[in-house]
Amino acid sequence: PQVEDLKHRGMHFAPRQIQPSHTWMVDLTQDEDAILKGMKSTNRNLHRNIHKKGVTFEESHDPADVSVLLEYLNKTAERVGFNRQKDDYLTQAARSLMPLGAASLYLARVDGEAIGAALVYDSEDTRTYAHASMSFEHRRLSANNPLVSTMMLDAKAKGLKRFDMFGIAPEGEPNHPWAGFTGFKKAFGGYPVTLPGTWDLPVHALPYKAYRWAYSARDTGVPAIRNSVSATVKRLLDRGDGDAALLYLALLRRQGTVPPRSLAGELRWDRGRIEAAETALRELGLVAPAETPPAPAEERPVYQRADVAERLEHSKAFQALTRQVE
Repeated sequence: PQVEDLKHRGMHFAPRQIQPSHTWMVDLTQDEDAILKGMKSTNRNLHRNIHKKGVTFEESHDPADVSVLLEYLNKTAERVGFNRQKDDYLTQAARSLMPLGAASLYLARVDGEAIGAALVYDSEDTRTYAHASMSFEHRRLSANNPLVSTMMLDAKAKGLKRFDMFGIAPEGEPNHPWAGFTGFKKAFGGYPVTLPGTWDLPVHALPYKAYRWAYSARDTGVPAIRNSVSATVKRLLDRGDGDAALLYLALLRRQGTVPPRSLAGELRWDRGRIEAAETALRELGLVAPAETPPAPAEERPVYQRADVAERLEHSKAFQALTRQVE
């Protein structure tokens, strides 16, 4: 019902999912023993014994401490190459939310040295585990596990009812980008929750369609091609050639196997509009020059059924002509 309502309001499932459709929740209304019992034994033991390794945890509401998180996020991103929120975004979130008590930064320390940090957001009844990173050199301490359980029990002590692990891979999708850390999150006990995810409300239909096609081309191509497509679309939009940008992306989806004017029906454009967009692409060298039609033969060719079948199967030009005629 939620999804149908969003569609009815003109919204579209976003190509880039910022808010996860699948997450993992821990019920904090249980008593502390029940919460710990729901975790895997490794996490329970780490929570109870991490102090023996000299590791301590502290909660901070000083926005300046977010620098620790940024340091380890940068190091982790360089080492494993994952996408992360920009420093400016996290710094501004800390400055805006931490003084209000709507966000907290947890620091893990060994002998006074900060070896990791995690940023959580608190709503009226839910704590969300949003960003975290640890020192690679101290990985054998497994400090991240008891850091999560500490943040969880602190949230319970504040009277919050849920701990949101913020994003897991859908069931049965081992190749999902989030599959790697899904097992880590589920090891703290809890239950899955399915949400609508991220949806877009287009302000202008044509630029939005161009954006979706550009995003699709970027995600499916090799890096050099992705960058080239994005740069070309931006150049066309900067020139004010939104129609040309959309036609360019439509041709890419067809891998250049159809003549530009054959896409008029799909784009719902009249002849003048498709011709203007095609001309703009030709001027920039983005489509091949129009071929000069051959002079009419003195005698009409005679085709047999086998000739037509052969061309339908093997001739791309004939296939494109057939689609255009249809």
